[in-house]
Amino acid sequence: MLAQELDCKIAVDPEIKKPLTIRVVDTPVFAVLATVCRSISCEYRFDGKDLFIMPLSGGRKKQMTAMEEQSRKLESRLPEGMRFDDIPLKKVLDTISKTCRLKIRPWADEGNRKVTIHVGGKTVDQALEAIVRQIQGEGVVMIETWGGSLGQRRYVEKPLEPRIR
Repeated sequence: MLAQELDCKIAVDPEIKKPLTIRVVDTPVFAVLATVCRSISCEYRFDGKDLFIMPLSGGRKKQMTAMEEQSRKLESRLPEGMRFDDIPLKKVLDTISKTCRLKIRPWADEGNRKVTIHVGGKTVDQALEAIVRQIQGEGVVMIETWGGSLGQRRYVEKPLEPRIR
């Protein structure tokens, strides 16, 4: 089905032997490919004519492991009593950073905006979204990525991707 949607040939490396069952409905083709690759620890290359599915390289395995660790930290729960009363955003993000062992900082010059919020029991991701919405900021915080550089994490509504049916 993927080959038909992309109008291409698919070549799967013989080392890929892990069975996979997946059910998707109304999902973009490249989202399906990403899900498949995450599920069986592989990667793909598409040159516009052919799709190649192969085992992850050593560097990609390390990157995927680090990405999964970052996702686990963002989904971890904050302590039940965590509350901030009229505290600058920078200090709030510093406290959350220490709690979840991620490096998080404000976007641009928003660090002095005051925050009053209870985030106890929320995931780090939920807390960050609630905080950014409260300060009516740009909708972005900076989080150190798995590669050690700072990356933006946007907490605003995203437009829907076009879907292949």
